[in-house]
Amino acid sequence: MGYFAVSTQGNSGRYVIKHLIEVATSVGFMFQNIEALDRFSIGSTEFLRFSINKDVTPLVDALFASGRSVIGPCSDGFKVRTPTKTASVPISVMQTAPRERTRYRGNKDPYWARQFE
Repeated sequence: MGYFAVSTQGNSGRYVIKHLIEVATSVGFMFQNIEALDRFSIGSTEFLRFSINKDVTPLVDALFASGRSVIGPCSDGFKVRTPTKTASVPISVMQTAPRERTRYRGNKDPYWARQFE
């Protein structure tokens, strides 16, 4: 199970997940489904946490390149990357039980965009 988080930049969860799937499609990162877990803040940055059954490193790198702050796995846990800083994040923050859980279809489903209409 791959956990990661993406900054919301003040956007709704649906907007963030749609952006995530569009970025994944543009770099060829294909997946069947993804779960949006919950929101949390580190400092003044709000993140939306996700879970997926795949190595998420290529997706996290692509999201960071698209201008989003991200939290992704690294060799000793998790790392937050913002445009100005990089720091470690406790594993307990990323793997805690979710308060809410919403499953979305991934880009392997040819009709994934319909869930945002």
